[in-house]
Amino acid sequence: MWKVNTSNRDKLREFEKYLGSVSSQTTDLDEPDADLITVIQYKASQFDQVVVDDTSLEIDGVEAGVNIKWLLAELPSLIGRRASFTCLLGIARNSQVEVFRGEVAGTIVSARGDSFGFNNHFLPTGRLKTFGEEIPADLNPRKIAVDRLLSGEAWKTLPLLKTWDGKFQG
Repeated sequence: MWKVNTSNRDKLREFEKYLGSVSSQTTDLDEPDADLITVIQYKASQFDQVVVDDTSLEIDGVEAGVNIKWLLAELPSLIGRRASFTCLLGIARNSQVEVFRGEVAGTIVSARGDSFGFNNHFLPTGRLKTFGEEIPADLNPRKIAVDRLLSGEAWKTLPLLKTWDGKFQG
């Protein structure tokens, strides 16, 4: 059984769907005001053998990334821009952090669908439906990252990062 840390019910449902039996905890963590790799490294380092995730939306010409949750209201002004939806999973084990990556390219479009976060505005390349309308498993960045976790295909292996002396998000 996998342990996951998330307070987001939608993410928990995805973890249950892709990992099978999971036990969840909802420890809210401050997140470093840093790049996606540092954020996942720090979050995973706060636990032992607990899967954590973080998502990022890179949009051409915009400083969004891990700060996308504070920029959701701006998405209608970014229609037509290319974007990349990345999900990183991290797990601390054996005194290191293993990071697993899932990524999908797309475009920002007018909101369609009934989902959370930026899904309604994200249209994967070559598809007709936004992630707010449908997230096919083969294009779901979280599913791609989970598959890599299950197969042991770490994208990066990093040292633990138990403390953060910089600024935190928010």
